[in-house]
Amino acid sequence: MKRFTLVQKSAFAVVSVAAVLLLLGLFNIGPFKMLKMTTMSDDDEAPIIVRNGSLDIVAGDDWEWRAENDNSGQLEAYSYQPTGFHIDLIDNHLWVKISASAMTCDPANPTMPIHAATVKVTFTEDSSATYNSNFQRISRPFNSRTNVKPGAGLTLSTADRRLRHGDAGKGYISEVLTAGQGSPVTCSFQKAADLTDITICASAKRCQ
Repeated sequence: MKRFTLVQKSAFAVVSVAAVLLLLGLFNIGPFKMLKMTTMSDDDEAPIIVRNGSLDIVAGDDWEWRAENDNSGQLEAYSYQPTGFHIDLIDNHLWVKISASAMTCDPANPTMPIHAATVKVTFTEDSSATYNSNFQRISRPFNSRTNVKPGAGLTLSTADRRLRHGDAGKGYISEVLTAGQGSPVTCSFQKAADLTDITICASAKRCQ
């Protein structure tokens, strides 16, 4: 029979207690409601609004952007997070709704919202330089989140929970590319006035 050392027994006890606390908080039992561990569905995630003029990525109510660093400590991405602690099960689905007065798409006239796994938004500056923001649903056990990369080039405003690139009136969103669920869809725009905004959601229902 295998015997466990004191250290192994202690570690097992700590993990067991942590698991029990997690479950108690998850199901809001008794005094453990203070842990505020609640499950949520994709319908509970507030949509992300991408606005034109400058690249303006706006968090929904009760959500915020949090910086994520790579292994070397450099800013890698921003993660879309609820302000409280929520648990969201594994998934990798996004839906995209494009609100525009004029656009050219391939294939033509895509049905909205577009089902995707990744969304690339290209911003063209007055200098003709381009900047790409890549949105992707990151699947994690109990904590799926939507990330935007690269983090470099985006400025976080915590006061109004926005990510920005560029100056107002100094460029426009020129292309949106969706991929990963079904056929890729590419929509392009010739000027800022063509596009009102882009809505990126974790469920089709929130993008209606």
